[in-house]
Amino acid sequence: MARVDIVVPCYNYGRFLQACVHSVLRQSMTDCRVLIIDDASSDNSVAVAERLAREDRRVSVIAHPHNRGHIRTYNEGIDWASGEYFVLLSADDLLTPGSLKRSLSLFDHDPKIGFVYGRPRHFSGAIPPPRLGKHQWTVWPGLDWLEIRYNKAVNCISQPEAIIRTSALHQAGPYYSEHLPHTADLELWLRLAAVAPVGYIVGVDQGYYRIHPNSMQRTINAGTLNDLKGRRAAFLGALSAIPEGPAFRDHLETMARRQLAAHALDSCCRAYDRQRTDRTPVDELAAFAAETFPEFDALPEWRALERRRRRGTRSRWSPRSLLASMIRRGREEAAHVRWVRTGL
Repeated sequence: MARVDIVVPCYNYGRFLQACVHSVLRQSMTDCRVLIIDDASSDNSVAVAERLAREDRRVSVIAHPHNRGHIRTYNEGIDWASGEYFVLLSADDLLTPGSLKRSLSLFDHDPKIGFVYGRPRHFSGAIPPPRLGKHQWTVWPGLDWLEIRYNKAVNCISQPEAIIRTSALHQAGPYYSEHLPHTADLELWLRLAAVAPVGYIVGVDQGYYRIHPNSMQRTINAGTLNDLKGRRAAFLGALSAIPEGPAFRDHLETMARRQLAAHALDSCCRAYDRQRTDRTPVDELAAFAAETFPEFDALPEWRALERRRRRGTRSRWSPRSLLASMIRRGREEAAHVRWVRTGL
């Protein structure tokens, strides 16, 4: 059986670390190694990691004397990995039962696949039971998957539900970019899809993504504007890795820029609708849209924002804004259903 190397970066997540590592060691396939890399935690993370290593020979530990940051820690894990497959699993996340076996079955089905992902279970508090049952899979040609991603301009992968073929990782340019502290994972998925097909497992949860107030998503990377800037950097940065001609890359870039600008302007509209313009950087978001997509003022979201600006915040809802909100919610629900079924 092919070996899976799992890297668990950890910074002050000692309270989560045991559950994370046990979710790997209890997988139905046993040929795996786990490397815990502690990035100079100030809690009991190293003590927990060393105890786990004593209890199971498949676990090893590296403890940094000084903090190196999460991207360098991730890349250190890539340098260590030598198995056929690679998983980066944050210490606050977990794998679901059978996750690795299902992924390896799909890799065996199509040896060309570069990475496999599935549905993540987002949770806070106690770990919920996974949604398990009969599963199927879909294989997307890499460039088709890329085109859909650039057209949507969002990241559809949380992280713990994904596993990478190590050879594809090295073909794509293995390392996470230090220039993308918020969206290095997104840029890596795009680069991987540029060199190999993408597999998606339908119908079961493949990983647990923990939501808590101390995560980077809710601290240093929080905020709509930060998220948009990070996504823009990832989508534009990955273009150079796409082997197709300049016409295709220009097509992808235009789609991503248009969609990112629309997202920014739609966030402005939501702020007006919810009377939260005092808590939302509306001017900065509008400036981001103008900077990202030169034809921003031709977008329907711009016209919607202009109507709200003229109306101001005197009335929370107008018939037009109420209808727009209902349409938006319907589209979001449809997009969620499509994401669960297709991974896109």
